[in-house]
Amino acid sequence: MNPVIERFVERYVQMQDFYAKAAERCREQCRDILGQNGIRHIATSRAKRPDRLREKLYQRLPDKSYKDDQDIWKDIIDFSGVRVALYFPGDRADAVKLLQEQFTCEEPRKFPKNSLRLGGDIYTYRFRGYSATHLLAKLKPENLKSDESRLAAPRIEIQVASVLMHAWSEVEHDIVYKPLSGKLSENEYALLDQVNGLAFAGELALEQLQRTMRSRIATENKPFDNHYELAAYLHSTIGRDDARMGRADQFLEFLRKLKLDRPHALQEFVVPLKQSAAQNRPVVDQVLERITHKDASRSPELERLWQTISNSGSAISPYGGEPGQCGQAELRLRKRVRTFEEAVRRVVSGLDPSVPSSRLDRELLTKLLGFDGESATNVMEARKVNVLLFDAQWHGTETDIERHSANLARALDLLSKKFPHYLKDQKST
Repeated sequence: MNPVIERFVERYVQMQDFYAKAAERCREQCRDILGQNGIRHIATSRAKRPDRLREKLYQRLPDKSYKDDQDIWKDIIDFSGVRVALYFPGDRADAVKLLQEQFTCEEPRKFPKNSLRLGGDIYTYRFRGYSATHLLAKLKPENLKSDESRLAAPRIEIQVASVLMHAWSEVEHDIVYKPLSGKLSENEYALLDQVNGLAFAGELALEQLQRTMRSRIATENKPFDNHYELAAYLHSTIGRDDARMGRADQFLEFLRKLKLDRPHALQEFVVPLKQSAAQNRPVVDQVLERITHKDASRSPELERLWQTISNSGSAISPYGGEPGQCGQAELRLRKRVRTFEEAVRRVVSGLDPSVPSSRLDRELLTKLLGFDGESATNVMEARKVNVLLFDAQWHGTETDIERHSANLARALDLLSKKFPHYLKDQKST
């Protein structure tokens, strides 16, 4: 037993919730900035588990000689972590650029590295292993609420890779670095190498799928279903994957107002950008400029329309995916989900500070907060619908959304009556 490590882990347990909250705010900002720019992804967050932290620190002995807490703070960089899993590997460079602008970042670390991989002494790898970009970031104070300024202090590791590479990495990390029954054999390393090869083959297929989808969207000339399709069309027509996109979500709302939300209607404004898209201006801004300046007599009117949309906080920020056919009902549900989740965090923090702030499940609702089974089910269903709306996978009606929204309002009212001293300043929705 190392007293420095044991004492540090004991103190970290008291701070885990703080690191989880910083990671969650980072995840939310990753989700918003990437989603607004039309990059499909899944973002998750976590604070390092105390048992994993203890294991990692002991693994680093005796190479590391921890004399006090400061030595450990300097050595461990991933107390807070965010994982950005991209649907399409080709979006990685663009995603990294956007995140570097959103956060205060150190120089990115790119993988694979040329260092010796574990198992390289008995097996010669044919595939290059983990392919990703890691950012060591801090939240910017200006992007936080006034009472959350402390969240700008911790370093947060953001891992950006394809969904397939993240999946392979999980398997490889747990099997190679945490073997349950001794050191792996040559054959086992070979099998993991084959799975790595399958991940790379899958990435190639995803890149081809992305190109095929962009080509289809550009040629079928139907209204864009969502801002991801708009971004795909703009990338395809300009022919530059490295072109900065800009607020595709708000731009689609603008185009719908003008009935320009289809490929053929946009073509005259987009095709000339093939040569100029390299300049350091978002594609959306360049297309918008061409639309608003086409007719000088309408320019002031169109500029006011864009200003109204861009200042409204509509589209996917700050609650998730852009409003679809259900419009205001959808936004109302998102706001209530966010308000309810915040209320639960405040109550749980007061009742049992050892419970992670990110936890919200049926067991917590019924056993800790005293919800009946039906109310707990309604809450979980409403949160599920909110996720489906964000991912543009919801196929219900506006009436369905209003029903889930009303259920959440009742749940929030119940929570406020049961725990008024924790929620006396809670704003109603």
